[in-house]
Amino acid sequence: TGITLEQAEEIADGLGIKVVKIDEQTSEKYDEGLIIDQNIKEGQKVSKGEEIGVIVSGGVPSADMPDVLGKSEDDATD
Repeated sequence: TGITLEQAEEIADGLGIKVVKIDEQTSEKYDEGLIIDQNIKEGQKVSKGEEIGVIVSGGVPSADMPDVLGKSEDDATD
């Protein structure tokens, strides 16, 4: 975790395994594009040609900004 998909693919290629993106999720902990989880636990042995599925961060969750123009502070924060 904490590296990009491209970095993981490069490392895995050198070991004869494949890394595939299986999902993307928002994350407040990891920047967009960084791997946040994988389907094979760290330290688990894998065979050449095997695939490791990873979940990549889509970045911080976003929210729709309401229209507060012309509203009082009290009305805008309700």
